[in-house]
Amino acid sequence: MIPVKKQPEWLILEIPTCLIKVGNNIPEPERTRIEHAINVLKLNDDDEYVISKEDIISQYINKTINFNDI
Repeated sequence: MIPVKKQPEWLILEIPTCLIKVGNNIPEPERTRIEHAINVLKLNDDDEYVISKEDIISQYINKTINFNDI
């Protein structure tokens, strides 16, 4: 089962790898469901997604966007 409604702190963006990870302190069975969703959606396997995340972080660092714009 894939979680359909994200809760605060379920996902974190690891910097500098730009990989999506399960948030800290997420208990089972939610942790397993979230890891499964990350894998099914290929959030860390698809180079296009990773490059897109890198671009967003780069723009944020260069102050050309802020996270409210995303």
